[in-house]
Amino acid sequence: MRTLRVMCLVALGGISGCVGHQAAPPPPPPPPPPQSSVGPETSGAGVVSGTVTDATGAAVPRAQVTVYNAEIQRTATTNGSGNYTVTGLPWGTYSVLIISSGFTEEKITGVTVTAAASAQANAILRVGTTSTVRAGGNTEQPTPIPGFPTHPPLASAWASLPPLVAAGGHPRLGDFDRVLSRALDRVGYGTKGYYSYRDGFALATRIEQIFPDGRSMPMPARFTLLPPVPKVFSLSYLEGIVVPRKGYFRVIVFIVTDLPIVQTQDPATSEQAAGWPSGGATKLPSKISKAEAPNGISVTAFIYEFKNSTADDSSKLTLLDSATIQGAEPLLDAKQHLQESGLWAALGLP
Repeated sequence: MRTLRVMCLVALGGISGCVGHQAAPPPPPPPPPPQSSVGPETSGAGVVSGTVTDATGAAVPRAQVTVYNAEIQRTATTNGSGNYTVTGLPWGTYSVLIISSGFTEEKITGVTVTAAASAQANAILRVGTTSTVRAGGNTEQPTPIPGFPTHPPLASAWASLPPLVAAGGHPRLGDFDRVLSRALDRVGYGTKGYYSYRDGFALATRIEQIFPDGRSMPMPARFTLLPPVPKVFSLSYLEGIVVPRKGYFRVIVFIVTDLPIVQTQDPATSEQAAGWPSGGATKLPSKISKAEAPNGISVTAFIYEFKNSTADDSSKLTLLDSATIQGAEPLLDAKQHLQESGLWAALGLP
């Protein structure tokens, strides 16, 4: 009996011991740390504000103000007191471009936006020459060649090209000129006109006759508005001299800049476009060629395509765009024009 009681006690003790040594349940996980409402320094929302006046100190209302860098662009318009405010800007360094009808264009660089305070960018618009205002207040001298319109006339098509010059190694504007010039020479354009443009330059080809699919006409018809001289004189040849040659014509303008380009709503005329090569400089001046290319620079191709569909005295070359093109007649885009002209391949674009 004693033996049985001892065995029962041992068994009960073993059971209690097993229960007493079970692992405790894991503690609940700690609560997540509170989320900060302040992001990294590069993701804040900063402000650029300022006042735009003329040389007498009077306010300039309705001036267009563009605050931009390589990643972002914001616009505003000055009020009746010449004041403007641009909000919602990620922290960083910006340029400010100010344009108003009847005044010079002003650009302020090195405007730093932080969380500390609103960045100020005031400007004085003057009449007479185009100037660029640096953060230190220095004003650049006008360039020695004609300037292409700040707001180019409406084109048939346009497109920003893939990078033509490697970003590393501090490229200069002349590097872009060499790439474009080699490509134009390779496909037979030859004559071209250079213009200064904001922080860069513009290059215009001479007017050429093209096929409806965008291919350049063969020589000698390519670069003339007159029909080829026949071996036997005829009235049809005389008519061709009096009125423009029937068909399609094209002028290409390349604009190299880091600034936004805003076209007018007025279509280019054939006389205007045909005069761009002769109205510009024959080469890019060294002052522009040696200038370091600004960050965010790109090349935009503007295609001016004209058509003359009749052969009477009232016929004119008409710019083809989305407003004038016939529904049954497709309007080529800029890439198609560059591909069919041979320039896309000559530029080494994919």
